[in-house]
Amino acid sequence: MADNGLTERRTTRLHGTVTFLRRALLVSFALNLILAALLVRGCVTRSAARAILVDGELMCLVRSEKAADEVHDKVLAIKRGEFRGEASFRQRWEDKPWPAKGERVHTVSEAVELLKRRLDVAVEGWAIQVKGRNLVVLPSKQKAEETLSTLKAKFLSEGETALEPQRFGTEPAVARTQVPPEDLLDDIRTAANELLRGAEQPQEYVVKTGDTPYKVAEAHAMSVEQLYKLNRGLREKASRNEIQPGDTWIVAGPRPAIVVITRKEKTEVGPVPFKVIQRPSETLPKGERRVMRDGQEGEAKQRIQGTWRNDKLVPASRRVVGQEIIREPIDKVVSVGTAVPPANP
Repeated sequence: MADNGLTERRTTRLHGTVTFLRRALLVSFALNLILAALLVRGCVTRSAARAILVDGELMCLVRSEKAADEVHDKVLAIKRGEFRGEASFRQRWEDKPWPAKGERVHTVSEAVELLKRRLDVAVEGWAIQVKGRNLVVLPSKQKAEETLSTLKAKFLSEGETALEPQRFGTEPAVARTQVPPEDLLDDIRTAANELLRGAEQPQEYVVKTGDTPYKVAEAHAMSVEQLYKLNRGLREKASRNEIQPGDTWIVAGPRPAIVVITRKEKTEVGPVPFKVIQRPSETLPKGERRVMRDGQEGEAKQRIQGTWRNDKLVPASRRVVGQEIIREPIDKVVSVGTAVPPANP
């Protein structure tokens, strides 16, 4: 009986030892698995990154695809400013997995600072174009069309009557385009004024009697120095007084980008010329003239019809269709001598 009890106690202790060893082995195995996973994850983290490329050129590395997306969105928001329409980078953006072999992996903030100097943004707008050239760009098609309507309205004032629909010298087009945010005009009146500003366009000018470089430059909104710069040798010719009628000079005055043609009737107050009345006088020697009364222009309200190119009336189109005298002119009276001096005896 005593031997049986001893054997039973030994068996129990042996079983407990085996159970403990099994549990310790399982715990050790689990710890090894966790440690291996951590080591693998650490290696991957150290060796893999996300490359950001601009026009095919490697710019920087970031931690992950999520970080690259965050950099993209932050740089785009900075560059687009307050514009809330469609926007995109003008350069080609690309991000893809990249092995980090000792290269520095940037934080999102570092990558944003680096890339905002390299990337430019284009925003979507609607351009008013003439012959394919963008003149102004507005945020919407509606605003572009309103700008053209505003431009026409500038040349038809209250009290004036359009004789036919207004039209453009060259019909502009409205087309979708992309431009830098700073080139987008949101104010319609500003855009209309920009269309009227135009650009300097060289043209030939034929010199007339009495023309001087100063007079010609002033007539074309230029400085004399600009005129000399466009015409080699003109300064020397002017100093030697060798300017002749019929000479051809190059001038460059501002021409509007768009011309509105308006055929209309308007009322304007203008002068009424006075007449010159000549009266023979026997008290004055023959051929002598003496003003007996100065003339004075009158004033009349006239109804004028004609064609305007922007605010310039085409002279040949001007026609007076009605007149109301406000103040009658006063005729000038001149005495003309008819007396013949007596013959010498």
